[in-house]
Amino acid sequence: IVLIFGFTGILGKLISLDAERLVFRRVLFGGGLVWLWLTIRGKIQRFSRRDIWKIALVGCTAAAHWIAFFASIKVSNVSVALATLATTPVFVSVLEPLVHKRKLDPREVMLGLVIIGGLVVLLWGPAPSGAVSDLSQYYRGVGLALISAALAAVFATFNSVLVRTHNSANLTRVELLSAAFALAVLFLARGKGLDAAFWTIPTDDWLWLGLLATLATAFAFLLSFIARKTSR
Repeated sequence: IVLIFGFTGILGKLISLDAERLVFRRVLFGGGLVWLWLTIRGKIQRFSRRDIWKIALVGCTAAAHWIAFFASIKVSNVSVALATLATTPVFVSVLEPLVHKRKLDPREVMLGLVIIGGLVVLLWGPAPSGAVSDLSQYYRGVGLALISAALAAVFATFNSVLVRTHNSANLTRVELLSAAFALAVLFLARGKGLDAAFWTIPTDDWLWLGLLATLATAFAFLLSFIARKTSR
C-alpha cells in the first residue's frame, strides 16, 4: 500500500488537471469500478440512511485529503508532499486514543517526536534546489501536505471504526461515490461546472487517470480496509 500511495504522487504530477478535478475523476472512476465489481459478484450491500451519512462524511474527508495532497504536489513536488505526509502518524497518535477511548501509546509518541524532528529539518534545513524554484511554493507545499496529513488521520481513524461492522468493498463504493457527488455539487454551486470544457479530460491524461483510478484508488482502498480489519 505504501508503494502504491508513493506511486500516486507521481501520477498526480503527471496528470495536467488541477487538484480538484483530478480528485473528482479519481473518486468517480474508482468508485464506479468498485460498484461494477460488486454488482457483477452480486455483493451490493444496503446501508441505513444514518450509516450512509456517516460513510459519506468519511468519504468527503478522504477527498479533501487527496485535494490538499495533490495541490501540494502541484505547487511544490512529489518529494516535499510525501515527506510531509509522513506526519500522518503524529495526528493519528493523538486522534485515535480519543476516538477509541484508550491511553496514549508511548511508542507512538516517540515515533511522533522523530517525525516532527524530520519535519523541522525539512522546513529549516538546507534550502531545496532545482526541484522548487520559488521558496514560497516550497513552504506552501509543506503547509498543504500538513493539512492533507491531518485529514488523512481523521479519515483513517474513523474508517477503522466503520470497518468493524461493514463490508470493506461496500464501504469503498459508498465513500468514493459520495465524494464524487459532493464534488460535482460543489463545482456546480461555484459555477465552474456550468462550462462543458470543465468536464473534459485531456487525451494525455487518460492513461495516468486509468492507473490512478484502478491501481492507486480502487485496489489500494480495498487493501487498506483489509489491513485495518486484520490489524485490529
